[in-house]
Amino acid sequence: MENSYKYTVLLTLVGIGLVAARCDSSTTGSKGSTTATFLQSVTATNGNTEAAAYTRAIAETGDGGYMLAGMIQTKNQEADIYVTRLSPEGDTRWEKTFGGKSKDIAYDLIRTSAGDYVIVGIRGNKTYLLRINGQGMVSWERSYNRDDQPGHLLSDEGFAVVETDNGGFAIAGRTAVPWESGGGSYSGPSILRVDEDGHVLWFKDYLKDVGKGQALMITQTSDGDFFVPGLFPNSGPFFKVTTGGKLDDLSQNKNQAALYKGLTTLPGGDHIVTGRTFGPGLGQLVAAKLSASGEQLWHNTYGAGIGEAIVQTQDENYIIGGIKYQDGGNQIILLKIDQKGKVIWEKSQELAGDAMLYDVEQTTNGAIIATGRFNLPGWRVPVFPLVLRTDTQGDIQNIEAKIQG
Repeated sequence: MENSYKYTVLLTLVGIGLVAARCDSSTTGSKGSTTATFLQSVTATNGNTEAAAYTRAIAETGDGGYMLAGMIQTKNQEADIYVTRLSPEGDTRWEKTFGGKSKDIAYDLIRTSAGDYVIVGIRGNKTYLLRINGQGMVSWERSYNRDDQPGHLLSDEGFAVVETDNGGFAIAGRTAVPWESGGGSYSGPSILRVDEDGHVLWFKDYLKDVGKGQALMITQTSDGDFFVPGLFPNSGPFFKVTTGGKLDDLSQNKNQAALYKGLTTLPGGDHIVTGRTFGPGLGQLVAAKLSASGEQLWHNTYGAGIGEAIVQTQDENYIIGGIKYQDGGNQIILLKIDQKGKVIWEKSQELAGDAMLYDVEQTTNGAIIATGRFNLPGWRVPVFPLVLRTDTQGDIQNIEAKIQG
């Protein structure tokens, strides 16, 4: 199902289509090129029907633009997957929605080695994969459910996808199963392996060995195994499985009491992760470097907040995108740290209502791009996708918080 949504909103300059809030001032990138910096929002309605939307994943396209994926929900209807492509300046080139009558949400998006895009999320109670080209045309779409296993499995969800060394894909997520007695359910981590056409190679859950929780990120190591961080209260913040899906290692008792939500694997095989600690309060934004085997090399915290994504920069340092907890509402935060975890710079921006950054990347010319959401209390369209592009220092020029009514 594809829908067309038409509505333009806020912050500074009204743009084209669904894009507004753009700052066209320019800065010089790390390679001496000129890159526009902007903060902008995308929102939509279907006629006069209110809608809410956000974008969770961002990937740079081959022409310097960006692909984003998330969800959009029209009042009194279930959510649809929302995908849009932006130019290098942040203008909308096209936007599409995918879904049916069920609740459909995209959680992750990658650009493949072939130059097209794979999106993972949920469709109803199933893990959903969608492969599209640069114009948004569907190559294939498939839904997956482990309903052939003993007991009635209530739902499967996919949260992260990685392209494997054989051209297929591995998806990290969770599987919900019913309580042995009474109503309700509980969830455990799961991994799905498919070939390049989306056909299942294997689909396993790790509830018995890892315990309750959810696999939030996944990467393939040099030996073909999979390293899987997430939230696993009864073990540690990651586990590893072989290329065939057999549990290989748990992080239990490795002194890493944290929820990891962002992951980058370095060329040498080490991992940089970010997330939050468990308490006090809502927890501290944390980053850690783990060896290829999962041993903690260093571990630093950066105040109340949570890291949602982390990438290695061209100067071999790291950028974290996430949330800084503040009284009265969250701030979005970009944090640059060096190879030992020491802060190089920190940039935060308070937006109306609670704001979140879900994903961050560095472009080929050194600019930083990120995506997320923010709320406007009292505004008739309550939740907005957020896209920002900064210079190499995390700065955006001439931001104005002005509503265009």
